[in-house]
Amino acid sequence: IKQLLMALVSNDFSEDSVIAKKFEVSNRYPYRQEAAFGEAAPVTLKLEDITLRLRGFIDRIDMTEAGALVIDYKSGSSKINKRELEEGRNFQLLVYLEAVRTLLAEESAPHGVLGAAFWHIPKHELGSPLRLDKDEGVFNSAKAILKRYIERARRGDFRVQPNRPNKTKCSQYCEFFRLCRVSTTARYKQGDD
Repeated sequence: IKQLLMALVSNDFSEDSVIAKKFEVSNRYPYRQEAAFGEAAPVTLKLEDITLRLRGFIDRIDMTEAGALVIDYKSGSSKINKRELEEGRNFQLLVYLEAVRTLLAEESAPHGVLGAAFWHIPKHELGSPLRLDKDEGVFNSAKAILKRYIERARRGDFRVQPNRPNKTKCSQYCEFFRLCRVSTTARYKQGDD
């Protein structure tokens, strides 16, 4: 763990920093760590006629010459790219970006928000960086999907509808396999008993 931490810190602000390269920034410094949001003042995400109240913690916010940058650490080996947000499987960075906008406004920070990314610690790799100035379509798609999910839940519609099935399974690994009806339904549709 100590070696992993030393490698992470030395890479983080070196000339070879993957974060600086992916976001095309040169001056960057840690602004907040474990930043709480939604406790003292409400943080909301607007989805047309639906307003979600948000609360949580952001691993790290860096400040750059181009604006705030949200970094979420991931210890697993699987990279999380922007397609996960765009296709409605992971809304974490969307929530964090909305939270950072609110936090910066409360603190009267001089910069806006640049973007966000998952940093996969074991390999020093960044998932697809999300930039507010370049990924508007990704954010709009994610918001539309999230709105549909909420509307379905409000109607009591909790049918299993995986959005990325792999043959008869939702994914290679799912912690809910004992509860899932997807593979059973697919087997019956094929005529197997």
